[in-house]
Amino acid sequence: MVYTVTLNPAIDYIVSPAKFAAGEINRYQKAVYGPGGKGANVSLLLSSLGVRNRALGICAGFSGGEIVRLLEERGCETDFVRMPQGHSRINVKVCAPDGEETDLNGDGPDTPPEAVEELLQKLDGLGEGDTLVLAGSIPGSVPGDIYAAMLRRLEGRGVLAVVDATGEALRCV
Repeated sequence: MVYTVTLNPAIDYIVSPAKFAAGEINRYQKAVYGPGGKGANVSLLLSSLGVRNRALGICAGFSGGEIVRLLEERGCETDFVRMPQGHSRINVKVCAPDGEETDLNGDGPDTPPEAVEELLQKLDGLGEGDTLVLAGSIPGSVPGDIYAAMLRRLEGRGVLAVVDATGEALRCV
């Protein structure tokens, strides 16, 4: 089985106005929204290809619940840690008529150590032949070496791993 981890999931709200001018009121008729975050995107792609997978991560509030619902609606199994406080990100993407995209990405909620530990415990069920995809940004409230900690936890179990990260998170793994 393939497992994906998204520590900072989002709802991506994409609007495409007929015209766009900064500092003015811009109207749009077309808007789409869906689950976002690199790990969530991997799960969506795998599901579209008929590959069974389970999306793991940490989410919060109404937006976190909607992220999980949207993933499941699109055929992904999910097992997110749901925090009672805060809200998962809502990212706004403005696609101007000239094709230029402007992103307004929010911060994720503060993630307490207990939520991180609960997510780590979910990895304890992985074993020989499973694949773990660690992808995307790490919230500021989560240790920057969390991906390395996850890989250490799985050491010696025959789990294949893929990491899509930048900066400290990538250096640590």
